[in-house]
Amino acid sequence: MSENSIISIRSVCQQLGHEICQQLLVIHAVGGCDTTSALYGIGKATVFKRIPAVRANKTLVHVIQNENATKDEVIAAGLSLMVRLYKGKPADKLNKLQHVVYCKLSAKSSVRPLPQKLPPTERTALFHVLRVRLQVMMWKKLSTAGFDPSLWGWHIVDGHYEPIMSDHPPAPDELLNVVRCKCKSDCKSSLCSCRRNVLTCVTACAGCQGQSCRNRLSSASHPPSAAGFEHDISLISSDSTDAEVMYDSDVDWISEEIIESVDTLLDEAYARVKAFMVHAVVGQLVSVFDWFY
Repeated sequence: MSENSIISIRSVCQQLGHEICQQLLVIHAVGGCDTTSALYGIGKATVFKRIPAVRANKTLVHVIQNENATKDEVIAAGLSLMVRLYKGKPADKLNKLQHVVYCKLSAKSSVRPLPQKLPPTERTALFHVLRVRLQVMMWKKLSTAGFDPSLWGWHIVDGHYEPIMSDHPPAPDELLNVVRCKCKSDCKSSLCSCRRNVLTCVTACAGCQGQSCRNRLSSASHPPSAAGFEHDISLISSDSTDAEVMYDSDVDWISEEIIESVDTLLDEAYARVKAFMVHAVVGQLVSVFDWFY
């Protein structure tokens, strides 16, 4: 498309249809514009597809841009719309959805999940919704008169407006400080980072996910203790000089290397047995074929 191209707005509106055109202001503001934040990992095209795709979203969009809607109604509708943009169920809450996504990402990845890949917290999304509402109403009225940004997600810092990101921490302390292990065994020794920190395993643990190990909450007849950890370390480092002491990170690394080597040998043995069995079966089939013919 050249710089001198002329786009017919009437034709575009006809192609989109009346219902989608009525939702465009909210779609544009929710997906990010000059005065609202973009959603990490969810581009304009995705927002444009997901909002009109669900019939119930039309009602939520109508509330957000309804001049007579109360602030609480706008917030409730906006948060529900955000849940659906992040593929949550209608009854889900953003905080719960964030925790679920965090656990899933933690279980799949060997590195800590990036915070921006998680759905926003409810308080963060709330201020985003307020700014969306303010911008949509200004577009509809083609004026900024009569609006107080400080009531709609903005505050004054050093004499100018800045967006309020949140008035709460991004997550509870117990979630921010969560310890998870990556054990490939049953978490029975203090090589398990959860047990080492006197904690039971949780859903975010990569191998056991807090269910299939001997350090899970329901099965810990002997919960992890600091004394047990000290005993294990004393076995490792007894009669050693400072130069010979093996630290936790060294033990974890060696343990994982040993496990990886055993897994590799098992895989190779399995592949050889499988190849031998296939060869034997093929030999039997050839013999039967020769017998018939």
